[in-house]
Amino acid sequence: MLVLIMLLGMMSLALPVQAETCEAGGDMDAATRSALESTARRYFDMAARGDTASLRQNAIPSVATNFSGIETAVKDNQSNFAGAPATPRPPFLLQA
Repeated sequence: MLVLIMLLGMMSLALPVQAETCEAGGDMDAATRSALESTARRYFDMAARGDTASLRQNAIPSVATNFSGIETAVKDNQSNFAGAPATPRPPFLLQA
C-alpha cells in the first residue's frame, strides 16, 4: 500500500510539466530569423547612438524600472560602439 501511495505521489508531480523547445537559427523559418536579427541590429544601433531613452522605452517593465546599470554601460561603452558594425550572432528562439 505504501508503494502505491508513493507511486501515485510521484506521478502527480510529473503531471504539470510542460515541454519547451529551443530553435537555433537554422531550425526556424526565415521570417522569424530575419525579425530577430533585425531587432538585434536595431537595439545595437540605439546603444551605439547612446539612445538610452529608446532602449528604456522598448524594455520590459521589470528592466525599465531599474535601468540605471544599462544606461551607465551604454554611456561608458559608447566610444567602443561608434563605428562598429552590428553583427548579430545566430539567433535562438525559446518556445514554451
